[in-house]
Amino acid sequence: MVEVFAVQTLNEDAYQQVKPVFMRLLPLNSQERTESYTHPASQQRTLLGEVLTRKIISQKTGIAPDKFLFSLSKHGKPYLNDFPQLHFNISHSHEWVVVAVASAPVGIDVERIRKPRLDVALRFFSEEEKNVLLKLPDEEQTQYFYRLWTIKESYLKLTGEGLTASLNTFTVKQQNENFAIFKEEVKQNIHVKIYPGIPGFCLAVSSEENSFAELVNTDISFLAG
Repeated sequence: MVEVFAVQTLNEDAYQQVKPVFMRLLPLNSQERTESYTHPASQQRTLLGEVLTRKIISQKTGIAPDKFLFSLSKHGKPYLNDFPQLHFNISHSHEWVVVAVASAPVGIDVERIRKPRLDVALRFFSEEEKNVLLKLPDEEQTQYFYRLWTIKESYLKLTGEGLTASLNTFTVKQQNENFAIFKEEVKQNIHVKIYPGIPGFCLAVSSEENSFAELVNTDISFLAG
């Protein structure tokens, strides 16, 4: 089953209190990489994302959080070489850090909702996506824009292509209440879920697995354990 976890960033004082505890949950190379971030917000989001991921994986494997290493695909997507049955992906936007964990390849994206820039859609969306978006009433365009955007980003993160592939090389289509991904009119064997639960943000997950937890898990009390 695809599980989704979310944690909010802390104020600076609270972060400095928990930072030493969280850093001890990382192997040395991850500690060094985290310290290399000089921007406080970027450092905190990076640390929270990795700690959250490691604690989840530790619960599932029984291995201490600092005892396994992440490998990188040719496009830079992290994965667990020692646990091929576990897949994960991380995303963050402003004060939210989210992690998806699954038994098949998975990608996740979260974005803060603002008034969409339609020039971005015209540049990066496929022709069919643009046609559907521009026909919607103004009050529906914002929601639909962010649903398309987060699904497309989550799909590219699933494949590991990330920024190496163009967003307009595939099309996201809404079919009743669900969304599907097409390449050259061929439906891909990818399952998509839009998650509610984080007000003011849009969160989408794409996976080869077709079983999703209903809600985002924001109970991250296990981080303190």
